[in-house]
Amino acid sequence: EGGVNRLTLTTHRTSILSTCRSLLSHAGSPPPASLQDTAFVICPYFRTPYGLKRSEGFSVEEGEGLGPRKEMFHLLKLGFEEKWKSSGEVKVYGDDKGREITVDGGGGVTTGNKLVFDAGSPSEFSRTVTRSSNSTCYLDAPLPVAYDGTCLLQLPSQPMMSYRKENEKVWPNAALSQSKGNEENFVMLGVLLGLTVVNQCQMDFDLPPLFFKLLSEEGPVTMSDLKTFDPEMYETLVKVRASWPASQIAEVLTALDVTPKDPSSKLDCYAQYESHLLSNVSSAISWHLFSIRTGFFSVLPRSKLRSLGVTSSDLCLITCGTSGGSSSSQDFDFREYFQVVTDTDLSSSPLNALLWSVISSLTPAEKRKLLKFITASSNLPLPGSEFLTVELPFLPQTVSDHRKMLSMVPQSHTCDNILELPNYYQAVVAVRESEGRSLSGVEVEVKKVLLEKIRVAIDNAEGYGLDAVDEGGAGAGEG
Repeated sequence: EGGVNRLTLTTHRTSILSTCRSLLSHAGSPPPASLQDTAFVICPYFRTPYGLKRSEGFSVEEGEGLGPRKEMFHLLKLGFEEKWKSSGEVKVYGDDKGREITVDGGGGVTTGNKLVFDAGSPSEFSRTVTRSSNSTCYLDAPLPVAYDGTCLLQLPSQPMMSYRKENEKVWPNAALSQSKGNEENFVMLGVLLGLTVVNQCQMDFDLPPLFFKLLSEEGPVTMSDLKTFDPEMYETLVKVRASWPASQIAEVLTALDVTPKDPSSKLDCYAQYESHLLSNVSSAISWHLFSIRTGFFSVLPRSKLRSLGVTSSDLCLITCGTSGGSSSSQDFDFREYFQVVTDTDLSSSPLNALLWSVISSLTPAEKRKLLKFITASSNLPLPGSEFLTVELPFLPQTVSDHRKMLSMVPQSHTCDNILELPNYYQAVVAVRESEGRSLSGVEVEVKKVLLEKIRVAIDNAEGYGLDAVDEGGAGAGEG
């Protein structure tokens, strides 16, 4: 990262989008003025009241570097897809397991609003208001604990990037009105997509290939694009071309305020109809695309991308990761995506083979959790572009130490993609020998321990700086 501009972002997770917007604006972006044609690394620090480290005068979590940066890009992605906007704080009171709460002074809370409790903490949870009457509100689910304090009030809002059921992908929200604020937000999105390259991260949007084709202005939308972007529309056009008479197509064109050039010619009418529908795909988000291009190409100039032969398909992989996004249903092998490095102790131990056997047995969803546990992101990198290191750092001396090892869970350092394991194989052997038990079936027991401890770790990891010895808590990634 030497020689690259660095910007420090100190933020709460819940307000990261607005904090990042302020940071980029202060830096001359968007669009970057002082940083025109210059990439920069964002160094995030997450605020916490319990942190010993300080950044810009605030107490922050211990983590720094690549791990928090990956989490930052993921949180920003979620912010662009967020269907809620914050509207201040309200003070509420509610009983344990109760659905009814009292809002101090009414607070302007109405049906359909969302309340975020313990915002920004590992125990954060939210509830939607299903009914309200004066100062009393009824929630969609009971409170897990009694609550007496402030919570974040959120109102329904149009997301910048919306989910399209037609292809199960996200897409710029065509329903948004064109305004200066919305244009600036999409410019910021373009800047951040461009910054993924120098920041060695991805914004794990599940975007269709057509988005990057339009971003790069590689040509108009074609029927081939439509086949994957909107299969239903594609099938409709195929049906129209095959069976509709010219008069029927001409009637539809007229209803769309398109004047048929030759109402008696099916070929001409269909060509107009197809052209109209295809052009609407891009014209519906024309100002969104213009804004995103403004930000994106200010960070990654077109001339440089052209000289490197970078295509729209390349941009999709570089900025958003492998196809399929971070879908929990997509199975994968860690060793196909990472350059795996093991220390000498692990390389020479039977534990190495047992570890990969257990990891292979995990469900795709569990593998995604493990991926996030080790790297701070559930999104896969480009194959071979990152290292993943597995180490056995603990040195037990006595049988008591080995017993303690069997109660420990794996730890991770997400800043450098490091997984630290207790040597469960050595521990099981040492404990069995001390008890005079046979070593038959050791590998089965070790695999059982490995599976149990990995699941505890990936299901309980939160934040940074949580050193772990089991009972319930897991070693989350330190920076």
